[in-house]
Amino acid sequence: MTVTFEDSGDPKVKLTLEDVRAWALEYGFVKTSVGSDKPMAQRVDLMAFFKTYNTSAFSLFKTKFKSRKLKPPNEHQVRRLDVETQSRSQASSSTSATNS
Repeated sequence: MTVTFEDSGDPKVKLTLEDVRAWALEYGFVKTSVGSDKPMAQRVDLMAFFKTYNTSAFSLFKTKFKSRKLKPPNEHQVRRLDVETQSRSQASSSTSATNS
């Protein structure tokens, strides 16, 4: 069984380090200084991935993953960008209305 972020919050899920490495690679957490011909374990930047979830190690991330619902890292970024875009759009609209 492949573990996905939909499985987060389930204390019975069997999350492995390989699952997390695959997510880190999938979501672009790669070391630019390591060649693409190297094994995945050397290419992924797990520390940057863990930092996204305010953790610093696999065991801490695993505990957090099993205890609460988590979203993939890109969903956090997309939501933040949407909020910034809406804020700019609203600011621009109110400036236009004021200048009219």
